Amino acid sequence: MVNEYLAEVKANMSGIPADERDELLQFYEEQMMDAGLTTDEIVAKYGSPKQFARTLKVEYFIESDNDAAQDAPAGKRTKNLTMMILLIVLGLFASPILIPLAIVVVVGIMSVLAIFLMILAGIYMGIVGH
Repeated sequence: MVNEYLAEVKANMSGIPADERDELLQFYEEQMMDAGLTTDEIVAKYGSPKQFARTLKVEYFIESDNDAAQDAPAGKRTKNLTMMILLIVLGLFASPILIPLAIVVVVGIMSVLAIFLMILAGIYMGIVGH
C-alpha cells in the first residue's frame, strides 16, 4: 500500500534527478513505514500522489535555488535581490488597481512627512522666537 502510493508519486516527479528523487522517496517511505500509516492516512496527511509529488518538486526546486544562491558570490546575490525587488515593484505597478493605491500611499507618506516637518518647525520657532 505505501509502495503503491510512492510508486505513483515517483511517476509524477519528472524533472528531479533520479538519485535525488529516490533519496526523497526513501526518506518518506521510512517515515510512513515507521508511523505505520495506512493508505487512507497517507492520503489524508500528504494528499493524492500527484499533489504530494508537486509538493516535493516545489520543495526540491526551492532548496536547489537557495543552495545555488548561497554558493553564488556576494555581488551576484545582491544583483539577484535587486532584480527580484525590481520585478516586485514592476508587478505592483502593472496592476491597474495597485497604481492608484501606490499613488495614494506615496502621497500619504509625503503628507505625514510634511506634517512632521511643520511640527518640528513650530517647535523650533516657539523655542527660538521667545
